[in-house]
Amino acid sequence: MTDTKLQKEYFASIDNELQRLDQDEHAFYDLVNRQVSETFENAYVNRLQKIYESSSQAHTLEKRRMFFEFKRFLFQARVL
Repeated sequence: MTDTKLQKEYFASIDNELQRLDQDEHAFYDLVNRQVSETFENAYVNRLQKIYESSSQAHTLEKRRMFFEFKRFLFQARVL
């Protein structure tokens, strides 16, 4: 940032926020804990979604393999 007025306003807003959080320590810990739990919850949901997608793909592959085996069985039974 080359504009000194914007720099001062930006740093002043940061200092005000830090002072507010220093005064109310309980609010700071609540904010941090909420952000941490939200991050872990999002990661957990994403992981579950990936597992679900992988299992559905595996299920589709298994169904396809069973179809091919059934087709092979019918063909062999017809030949016999």
